[in-house]
Amino acid sequence: MAGLKISVCGVVALAAGLCLYSIQPQEDQSGRRLAHDLPSETSASLTTSPAPVAVAPGATAETRTQIPVEQAPSAQVLKPTQTVAPAPVPAQSAPARHARWDRWLKKYVSAAGWVDYTALQKNGLPELDAYLQELAATRLSDLGNPKEEMAFWINAYNTVCIRTLVDHKLPKEVPNTVFFGANIFKEERYEIAGKVRTLDEIEHEILRVKFKDNRVHAAVVCGASSCPRLRPEAYTGDQLDAQLDEEARYWISVGKDLSGKRKNYLDRSGKTFYASKIFSWFQEDFGDSDAGVLQFIKRFATVEDRAFLNQNRVRLRFLDYDWALNRHE
Repeated sequence: MAGLKISVCGVVALAAGLCLYSIQPQEDQSGRRLAHDLPSETSASLTTSPAPVAVAPGATAETRTQIPVEQAPSAQVLKPTQTVAPAPVPAQSAPARHARWDRWLKKYVSAAGWVDYTALQKNGLPELDAYLQELAATRLSDLGNPKEEMAFWINAYNTVCIRTLVDHKLPKEVPNTVFFGANIFKEERYEIAGKVRTLDEIEHEILRVKFKDNRVHAAVVCGASSCPRLRPEAYTGDQLDAQLDEEARYWISVGKDLSGKRKNYLDRSGKTFYASKIFSWFQEDFGDSDAGVLQFIKRFATVEDRAFLNQNRVRLRFLDYDWALNRHE
């Protein structure tokens, strides 16, 4: 009996050993544990979360790639539950895509385009930041057509500009130094469509180059008193042509700076049209000549001014630029 008992115990021990071996996590040839051999809770987390990755220094959401951890010893290793880039927003209709921005503009921007920075600092930043997150996660391939894309970039420019001015604690004048000091147009602060972009990049490398529509100068607003007004409505692709025409017309025929002076106006007695400095800075977008600038002005001038410009030889002069913040008084 004793011999039989020892034999049974040995069998039991051998069976237990085999069971323990069979439930140990297996490894592949590289030494990594296989997900299907881990306990159910761990296995579930691996199948629903990305594997650890390293983000190459300086990489953007558009260019960053998953690099095996062992190949990037100096890079920051992300935990499995972290993500490299914001999740893309679902495809939306044009009005829905900019609905948050549209509501924000109607609440904090006057009909004349002045921004109520005091009110937005108290209550408007969460919505502004939420819209910036939507812009960051947007995939350009989802926009559908060039007009939708142009509307997207105009809205993005104006949003980033306002948020950057708030970051600068709302200075009396828009920071725009060329060599020393702050320049909001060259700062890399906010991600748009998967990449951190400057205001200069959005305006000069995307809007002006890709779409070649000089009406854009009436729509992008740098936050200064002499800028065109900030339209109190989001731009959308289906309404873009009408919106740009309306803003160009307002800028040429109606718009005034904070001092009450017109941003563009005709002096009939002196047969001189005094135009925004923007026409001088970007004259290449208007035929690269005074005649080209006047042609654009005629298109959006009042009926009376257009008739005078057509019937008389008029000189073109450029006004000084007022960089005072476009604050609602």
